[in-house]
Amino acid sequence: MPDILAAVIARNPAIALSIELHPRTYDLPIYDRKWLAYFPGLRPESLAAVVRLAALAEKRYADGSLAPPEAVEAIPWANRDLDWLASSLGYLRSVVPTLAGI
Repeated sequence: MPDILAAVIARNPAIALSIELHPRTYDLPIYDRKWLAYFPGLRPESLAAVVRLAALAEKRYADGSLAPPEAVEAIPWANRDLDWLASSLGYLRSVVPTLAGI
């Protein structure tokens, strides 16, 4: 994710970032031509990056270093939303200054 943030910040150093939380995971039907047609500018290397992240997540599920989505979604949203927000905010606060040269 730092590479995406770096590109965004380079384009607009004063950008206001926001955190969007979702109570559940969503499927990305990357093999469906109809779904892909909604993203005509999607470059193969970008799609490959998503697949790479998915493969890394699968490895982490297998070794126990990342909770699988089913386990996370079993926790009521009200019991995890603030933790996710705090984690995301902490990440942005630690990474963004290094990318922006602040």
